[in-house]
Amino acid sequence: MLTDAAAGLPRTLLERARAAGELICLDLPLMIEGQIFPEAADPRVREHLVLAAAEGRSMSTSRPSPGAVSRALAALAAAGCTEVVALTISGELSGTVQTLRTAARESPIPVRVLDTRTVAAAQAAGVAAALAAARTGADADRVLEAAQAALEATQLLFWVPSLEQLGRSGRVPRALARVGQMLHVKPIATVEQGRLRYLERPRQEGPAVQRFAELVAQRATRAVLADAAARGVPDD
Repeated sequence: MLTDAAAGLPRTLLERARAAGELICLDLPLMIEGQIFPEAADPRVREHLVLAAAEGRSMSTSRPSPGAVSRALAALAAAGCTEVVALTISGELSGTVQTLRTAARESPIPVRVLDTRTVAAAQAAGVAAALAAARTGADADRVLEAAQAALEATQLLFWVPSLEQLGRSGRVPRALARVGQMLHVKPIATVEQGRLRYLERPRQEGPAVQRFAELVAQRATRAVLADAAARGVPDD
């Protein structure tokens, strides 16, 4: 399998899958005002991050290079894989999926690319489900079905403690980010149809955390009730 660092996979899951030769996780290169650091393990990355943050420089991530993807696919083929399932960050948030699809055409083995239409823990849920299916000996179709089912059953919700970095990266217009910072806005957001969507814009950290907890509880309750209804369990 193949995925990218936007999934934020738990270290234990990632290390186990890597050791077993089941998964390669592609780094998303860091870009600081046009300078690209392609490897997260580069010892200079942390230093440059700290300096860029202190100096207020723009920072963002970039898609993996075609060469990095080709090397990953070649490594999986050399390890004995006969087909690869690749799960990527939403194509609305990154060009990673396009890079994967381009590299797939030149791959020594077939590659099935799935745009998860999400990111972070929701993307990780899809990867974990796909890995679990693959470990049972499932073929690529069933692995993709497992991933898709997990993605559809997962809701992503997060709150943003500071708009500063979103402004620097271009995800939010800088002028709007500055106003938000002045007003202490702490947006609560999700990813829907592959795109970032702001749900509410509470002010101050305390109210933001409280409202975030309320929204999580509401969504969890709705999910439990919907699951019970689907299984024909009476609503008590």
